[in-house]
Amino acid sequence: MLKLQAKKRTQTGKGSNHRLRAQGEIPGILYGKGITPIPVSIYEKHLQEILSLLPREKSLFLLQIQSNGAVEEYPVVIREIQRHYLDWTFLHLDFYRVDPDERIELEIPVLPEGNWEDAAGRGVRFTRYQIKVKGKASLLPGSIHIPVDNLQEGQKVYVKDLSFPEGVEPVISPEELVLLKA
Repeated sequence: MLKLQAKKRTQTGKGSNHRLRAQGEIPGILYGKGITPIPVSIYEKHLQEILSLLPREKSLFLLQIQSNGAVEEYPVVIREIQRHYLDWTFLHLDFYRVDPDERIELEIPVLPEGNWEDAAGRGVRFTRYQIKVKGKASLLPGSIHIPVDNLQEGQKVYVKDLSFPEGVEPVISPEELVLLKA
């Protein structure tokens, strides 16, 4: 499981958040069942690295919080990313602590495997780029892969045609169209 390092913040508020951002850090908060909210800061560089490695923002990963020389780990998902409306820089992050045995609902991205287009230039058309699923947090896949190499022209793939890990089920209708080979 991917890990993101954070530091526990002792100061909160507009002024301290501004100073953090000037130093390349982003303020955030960790909250969830069974814990008192913990203000944290994350280096923007580390956040960008982990976001590039995660299949989606709502992926499960470990948040390692350093405080007084000790490190605590929490399985989390990013609940919200606040960005500046003009330059799109990070302003604040909300991390939600997830119990790995808790059943949660998340949007899982659908990714093609193989060549999108054939020699004639016909390709795959997606009608859904994400599928909402429900299951234990520890069992949720980062993405759903659909092999597209052997699809015939006009062939359709529905939610019912996809395979999900045991204990994970789609929340949407099994008759929902996911993609079409044009």
